[in-house]
This record gives sequence, structure tokens and C-alpha cells, in this order.
Amino acid sequence: MPHTNTADQGRDVIDEYFNVVNWCLSDRGAPAQTPLGYTPTLLLFSIVDAISHSGQTTQGHGVQLDALNDGTSLNLGPEKLASLAKCFRHKLAHAAITAPGRFITDEAAGNPFEFSGDDVTLIRVIPFRDLVRELWSRKKGAFDTSAQLGALAASPAALGPTPSGAGTASGVASYPGTPMPTLGGAGTP
Repeated sequence: MPHTNTADQGRDVIDEYFNVVNWCLSDRGAPAQTPLGYTPTLLLFSIVDAISHSGQTTQGHGVQLDALNDGTSLNLGPEKLASLAKCFRHKLAHAAITAPGRFITDEAAGNPFEFSGDDVTLIRVIPFRDLVRELWSRKKGAFDTSAQLGALAASPAALGPTPSGAGTASGVASYPGTPMPTLGGAGTP
């Protein structure tokens, strides 16, 4: 059965993102393989962006990372949030790189981010994952980005054809009745 509303679909997509993040940060069954950092970092920023847009009543534009300050002790000002977006999120999403002199580490201890002034220099992806997972556990029940579809939500036909019988609100067929296998034994967030 396909999703019939975007809130349910969004929650399932974010849970799937966490499965991929956890798999990337696991040993993936091979002793010589180290955790992957770029993919989980990008997915974690995507989750934070979606949570930041949740509940907005108008169509949002641009990346929003302000949820990082919601119930956390980070207290990141606009300049630091902009640095995170510019140096990591945008570069990973659009050019498959990080900004020069910026690093991602799999260190398990420490703050998720290090800054020099307002300029981010390092992301510890495991503490970042833990922070976002805790944020998601608090926000999941109220998560709804349906307003972000704007005019498309009022007219799903504007999205174009969907798979036969799908008829989903977002025009994307997703079938939660066939669960995605948990990769690498990572479990559900």
C-alpha cells in the first residue's frame, strides 16, 4: 500500500536515512573497512533541514538548519549555521566535496562540530548522528512538511504521472508493507 500523505512518507524516508547512516558508520562486516563519513554527513544535514522545515505554513526556500538549536546545548548562531551549510552541506550535496581545510572524523567522543570563530572546521559524524537521532526522537510524532509542497499539494497532477494505482499525495509510490532490510544490522533509529 502506498503512502497516502506526505507526513507518513517523510517519517519513513527519514527512518530510512537513519538506516543508511547507521550502515555507513558500522564496520559493514569487513575488518579492513573503516566507517564512511561523507554520505552520513549529507544525510544527517538532510534530516536536520527537513525537521527545520516541519510545521511551517508556507513553502520554505533554502536550507534551514535551525533545528540544531532546538532542545540542544549547541546554541549555534546564524553565522555558524551558515558555515555548516556552506562548508559541508552544500559542498557535499552539489559538488561531492567539503570546503578546503574542513574535515569529517569518525571520533565517537566530543562535540559534533568544531569552529574557529564562526567558521566550522570539523564534524564528528558519530556525535552528529547521535544529536540528530535524539532530535528526531523528539520531533518525529509532529513531523509534517506537507505545506512545503505549496501549490503542488493542491494539485498532485502537476507532478506528472505516478505508477499505476499509486495515487499518492506526493506522486511517489512507496510501499511500507515491504520493509527495507536493515543494513549491516544497524537497527531502526
